[in-house]
Amino acid sequence: MIKAVISDIGNVLVSVDLNLWIASFRQIGIEIPQDFFSDPGFSELLGLYGTGKIDTEAFKSDLAKWAGVSEIPSPDFVMAWNKVILGLRRQNIKHLQNIRAMGYKVFALSDTNALHLDYIEQLYAADQPQSSFSQLFDESYYSHLVSYGKSIDKAWLQILADHDLKPAECLFIDDWLGNIERAEKLGFFVFHFKPEHSMMDVMEYLRLQR
Repeated sequence: MIKAVISDIGNVLVSVDLNLWIASFRQIGIEIPQDFFSDPGFSELLGLYGTGKIDTEAFKSDLAKWAGVSEIPSPDFVMAWNKVILGLRRQNIKHLQNIRAMGYKVFALSDTNALHLDYIEQLYAADQPQSSFSQLFDESYYSHLVSYGKSIDKAWLQILADHDLKPAECLFIDDWLGNIERAEKLGFFVFHFKPEHSMMDVMEYLRLQR
């Protein structure tokens, strides 16, 4: 029986378009490659920042060096960096709260970073001032705070260890197939969250598993 739901954040609870980095950074004079995840320098910086090994100021400074500019003004950098976050998926958030009310433990598992999480919290506070985004979950596992991301098995196994759970007692939700395949190999129930899906589909999946 499924006892816990482990949910990604991007394109599940928050709309994200990483390709907007290209245009937003171009506006402040920095050229991001079209296939930025394949660029060794840029992807290395993303990894360091996303796992909390460098803070925001160091990331901004290192990104300026990578781009060949003397510095990036902080307001410009924050604007360009957060441009990829399009907004909250309010209905999915509401349905996630319903899933929790059904008696499931709910955890966040997200490859993110300090600036993006701060911005998401700001968006949520503006929408729901009596609460916070992190309060949607029993516990949150954000890559920049736990120091590892979903590229390693520990991302899932740590949740199991912390909460005395087995893989077959958990449903993992993510929009990226690579993460789904990794979790499935570990024995988790999985739900590949595609653009046509809503969290209502997840609720129906859970009902069918009962």
